[in-house]
Amino acid sequence: MRKSTGWVLMSSVAMLWACSHTVVVTVPPRLDLQGFGTVGIVEFTSNSDAAINNQTTREFQAHIHSAQPGTRILELGSREEMVPTLVYHLTQDFRPSSVRQQAK
Repeated sequence: MRKSTGWVLMSSVAMLWACSHTVVVTVPPRLDLQGFGTVGIVEFTSNSDAAINNQTTREFQAHIHSAQPGTRILELGSREEMVPTLVYHLTQDFRPSSVRQQAK
């Protein structure tokens, strides 16, 4: 009886090991951000407290960096801070350098 129990146990472990094969499929990104140079990100907002906004923005940036390493990200701040500046620059003379200065 002990031999058959050991045999069944060994064969079930071998079957589990053989069936636990993982296939990794690489999928190209829908949008290659490398061609854009620097990507500007406006801080996420939520109905909850401000700490969640910051955490969500950081996690999104981490996902971008893990999916497409080397992507340069410019943090533009919150929407309330950036909308007046962007509207001004879009109606006047748009210069990306001035947007970068506003983001600092």
